[in-house]
Amino acid sequence: MDTYARALKVENAAGLMLREQILRYETYAQGIEPLEVSRSFIDHIVSPDDFVFKMNSAERLIAQAEPWAPLAGAPLSAVTASSYSQELREELPKELDRYISEARLLQPVAEALCSALAEKTPTTIEGLLSLGQSLDAVVKNTSVPAQWVADEDLQGLLGRLEAMRSSVETLRVRREELLGRWQPSALKLNVVEFKDAWVEANAKGIFGRKKAVQRETHRLSLEALRPLEPEDVEAALRELEEYQSQARHTLRVVTGLETYLTSWPGTGLSRDWAAIGQAIDALRAFVGQGLHTPLGVKVNNLVATAEGRQLVEGYRARLSQVTMARLPVESRLGRIPTFQVSTWLEGEESYVSRITGHLGDLRDWMNWRQVVNKAETLGLYDLLAYVTDNPVTPDLAERYKAGVYRRMVTVTMDTIEGVNDFSRTRFEELVHQYTRADQELRALAVDEVYYRVAQRLPNLTQLSITDKSAARLQRLLRSRGRGASIRSLMKECGSLVRSLCPCFLMSPLSVSQYLEVGGDQFDLLIFDEASQLQTAKAVGALSRAKAAVVVGDPRQMPPTSFFQGKESEEDFDEVADLESVLEDCLALNLPQAYLRWHYRSNHESLIAFSNKRFYESKMLTFPSVDDRKSRVSYKKVDGFFDRGKSRTNAGEAEAIVAELVRRAHDAEDSHQTVGVITFNVPQQMLIQDLFAEACSKDPVVECWANEGDEPVFIKNLENVQGDERDVILFSITYAPDATGKMSMNFGPVNREGGWRRLNVAVTRARIAMMVFSSMDPTDIDVNRTSSMGPSALKAFLEFAQRGAFGAVTLDEIAQKKHTDAIADAVVKRLEDRGFEVHRNVGRSSFKVDLAVVDPRDKCKYLIGILLDGPNYVASPSTRDRELAQPQLLRRLGWNLYRIWSAEWWEDKDALLDRLVNHLEGELGDDVALLDGSHPSSEAMQPMMTQPVEPHEAPAVESTTEFEVAPAAPHIIQEKPPVPSDPAAAIAADPTSLPAFLEPAEASIAAHSSWAGELGDSEITGVHSKNSSASAQEESRVASSILAAFASPTEPTQTPSQDRDQDVPVQESQEQETRPQDSRAVAYQKASVVVPIQGGQALVDASDVEIANLMGTIVDIEAPIEKEMLFRRVLELTCVARMGSNVQAKLEAGFKRLKAKKVSSAGRSMVWRKTDDPKNWAVYRVTEDPADRRKPEQLPLEEIIAATLDVLEDSGGPMGQDALVRAVSKLFGFKRLTAGAEDYIRKAFTLGSRRGQMERGPKNTYQLPSQ
Repeated sequence: MDTYARALKVENAAGLMLREQILRYETYAQGIEPLEVSRSFIDHIVSPDDFVFKMNSAERLIAQAEPWAPLAGAPLSAVTASSYSQELREELPKELDRYISEARLLQPVAEALCSALAEKTPTTIEGLLSLGQSLDAVVKNTSVPAQWVADEDLQGLLGRLEAMRSSVETLRVRREELLGRWQPSALKLNVVEFKDAWVEANAKGIFGRKKAVQRETHRLSLEALRPLEPEDVEAALRELEEYQSQARHTLRVVTGLETYLTSWPGTGLSRDWAAIGQAIDALRAFVGQGLHTPLGVKVNNLVATAEGRQLVEGYRARLSQVTMARLPVESRLGRIPTFQVSTWLEGEESYVSRITGHLGDLRDWMNWRQVVNKAETLGLYDLLAYVTDNPVTPDLAERYKAGVYRRMVTVTMDTIEGVNDFSRTRFEELVHQYTRADQELRALAVDEVYYRVAQRLPNLTQLSITDKSAARLQRLLRSRGRGASIRSLMKECGSLVRSLCPCFLMSPLSVSQYLEVGGDQFDLLIFDEASQLQTAKAVGALSRAKAAVVVGDPRQMPPTSFFQGKESEEDFDEVADLESVLEDCLALNLPQAYLRWHYRSNHESLIAFSNKRFYESKMLTFPSVDDRKSRVSYKKVDGFFDRGKSRTNAGEAEAIVAELVRRAHDAEDSHQTVGVITFNVPQQMLIQDLFAEACSKDPVVECWANEGDEPVFIKNLENVQGDERDVILFSITYAPDATGKMSMNFGPVNREGGWRRLNVAVTRARIAMMVFSSMDPTDIDVNRTSSMGPSALKAFLEFAQRGAFGAVTLDEIAQKKHTDAIADAVVKRLEDRGFEVHRNVGRSSFKVDLAVVDPRDKCKYLIGILLDGPNYVASPSTRDRELAQPQLLRRLGWNLYRIWSAEWWEDKDALLDRLVNHLEGELGDDVALLDGSHPSSEAMQPMMTQPVEPHEAPAVESTTEFEVAPAAPHIIQEKPPVPSDPAAAIAADPTSLPAFLEPAEASIAAHSSWAGELGDSEITGVHSKNSSASAQEESRVASSILAAFASPTEPTQTPSQDRDQDVPVQESQEQETRPQDSRAVAYQKASVVVPIQGGQALVDASDVEIANLMGTIVDIEAPIEKEMLFRRVLELTCVARMGSNVQAKLEAGFKRLKAKKVSSAGRSMVWRKTDDPKNWAVYRVTEDPADRRKPEQLPLEEIIAATLDVLEDSGGPMGQDALVRAVSKLFGFKRLTAGAEDYIRKAFTLGSRRGQMERGPKNTYQLPSQ
């Protein structure tokens, strides 16, 4: 089972786990066709930063490709260089002119030459250069005889000629060697005759041989250059004979090639062999350079004539000039491509024409080429290939991201074990087997403990014979311990008692009193409720153990003596809380383990307040199946606090006793155990007396109060820790006195750490808590006391009234903004079927991902759907993940259904069908209740946060019922209509605001999650700096703030998005210069009151808080330039300077900002996600110089809109400089820097590319022709 969970935890090189990859794919793939992305891109991701950089680069590539795509058809597509310079700007036109001139001179020469060769004229530069190379090869080599070239086997002929030349050369060398010893005539001697004569001379008799030998030797010596001796004759004859044989062979070779040697006079070996050798060398070069083609043959034959040689030389000269003229052009623009045209010159003229016709765009194109080059180095080949052949569409970025994540998912699933072979059926069976094994193991563990203890039990009968302590213990057992104390028993029989009773349950003082020091030590000592134990009282027990475990809650009550000796004293001086052993252990930094799971409460609302208020939501609590109702109820009592006399609240005491009596007689409630908690001892005693009187009068009540293991208890804050009951009745006791005067003295709660007593009291209930109070939360003025206790009490009363917290923190807003694409798809499918679905049900970090409301009982959930998301992956063990959490949820009434990411990826439609069938099966015949009408999935979900202050929300009317009904849901429409008078409309219907917002008298108060920290100051959502802005405009902006906080995931329509709405335009002295039907609207500046004040507070804030603040600003001021957005944040947080730490914090928040971020002319513009820059049609102006934007902070789309106003007003073309001045005047600029003018001109260029205006001659612009 761990294999799948481990697989979900594995991060790939991009730092993404599998489920996050699937979620991102589902997010971007909604209704679009993902682009194909190769695996190579995924394989080359090296780190999360590298992946983010590549994806950001892809977005920039798409944004900058828009004016040019499809790249294949772009005018400057042939330019591949990316380095622009002023020298290029000056020299390129001249170089292009020279190049095309030379090209025009080359074309006729090439045509004449190819005509002479009977060949087609090349249409590419490669063909022309190849022809030139052929010419060069032929010209540089001696002409090869035409007879040789015409031979069909030129390679074979070359071999035979080479062999002939080698033979002739060998013969020549041999001849020259012989001529060093012989006369030339010797080479022609009849060697055979000489050999015969020599043999005959040697054959004579003894008297005639000598003379004959001398004669023949002398005759041969006449042919030699030196006299020969008789012994040299045979060798000489052999030498001459070999030469003559070699000569005959060579002659035969030459004779065989006689027909190829006719170009050289002579016969046989009598020829100019040097010339023949040069011809053979030329033939070898001819063949080696591949010139033995038909073209090579033709060229070779052509250069043999004077006229042909002239043609060849002319072509070579022209080609050389073209090559020289082409080099600087290609060095500046990149290699000139090959064009599919009828003549080479036509392609070159088209190339030069397109370049010269768009020289003004060359810089932008080369900047674009830099982006392309960077994209290629990053491996964005798939995206480049797409924009090369296709235009850029608005959804291209999403399509590319969807393609990336789809490929990433497939790579991950193929790489990680346990994903591709995942099976729901097999996995559920494994969980079932594991559950059974766990139950068996737990049962066996109990048995094992029993057996181990039983094995060590001594046999007292046998021991009493030899062991005095055993005999003593036997006697004490028979006498029932008469005459013995526990201390003496442990002293005499300690070891034996420990064997019989290995576990002692004693108080620390009892340990010190009854157990001797120095005896046998306990193996383990466990302190429970250690926060209430003074260290001095714990030392005695610690000295009697080898090891100790100290268990306690530092957020619950410390040791106290508040009521000891002065039980009726309410007015107290400072009585310091004493140090506990738990605090000492924490101070010593001993090894610690935190128990985060909460089991006691059967309903999450019973622990929600403490978890949020006192434990920073770190406790893991689990929602109930009826989580939509709160089990903490508020009962307003008509009573008062008798401050001067009894210090009690009789009204609350009577109400509580009445509730106890009611429960005793109620058939269902009587089965629940009950406890009563009061704020002081007098109230405790009063309730005890009243309840005792009720018991004495009603035997049923008396029997009910005392039956069972958990009878009714009535305690106060100081002595209730450690107790729990099904139902707790909580008497607040304190209230205004009979005269209506309210004191801020709440007894022990006012003390230092008094909030810990309240924490104990409000966490004693298992099933429900009823709060009886004679005061409202608004009666507590926290400004009159510095103690945290009264503030916590006030927050608790508000929680009890509402059944939920009243305000929302930025973290919770961010959590609501966080979307899960799988959950979104499930919710949509179920809502389409008619189910009502809630997300993230739960009030701690553990959530039921999706909960389907039971149509038969809207206060309960039909099933809970668990995803394998963060909750699943974060579980530390298999038992927690697969057993403990699901079992605990089922104990709380949940019917659970699992959705696995691996299963979703394979076939989500089939999975959703199974889910719908499962739900309909749960409903059975009640499926007809699904009428399809239900509130938004965000409705009915109480938002939890820190308790609110009095000004944060109006007082809630108390309810006398046990269950607090949830507040009426407020559904935020996707595009809320704006009434003619929003302020009046909201004032008339306060329910139109979220639960944590309230109407104000003259404006709309945006009580966000920050409101609780602002004191009594007036909180206003938005304050317009334009004093003449209408109330309608102010209300519209305020409404956008409210919508942003109430439903962060829903887009809010603004005037810039809906041109049909009436948008007031600020009056100014310059307004008469604007066209009557102007596109101008008033610039609305956000002015939100936030609790983050000062640089350090800004640095300490979370990234999510910064992102949410930026999101609020963007909702009002978008499109807004990034630097200006940062400055707006600094203004709202009262930070004067942007240091490095502040800038880093803003950058971190900006990364988390969910908005459309577009790079435009080197500036980063932030748009709402619902905005389409291409369709932007207004420009915004302000008369307040302090709020005026710099030219570079204006989106190009706004400048285009202003330009269209100017052009419409002019009625004709305008020069660029005049147009710049007119546009700048509309925005209120008196002077422009060169950089600002250049920025405005970029808007003109963008507008002309988009077809919103036309660029004419001499840098003029006009409206598009109809």
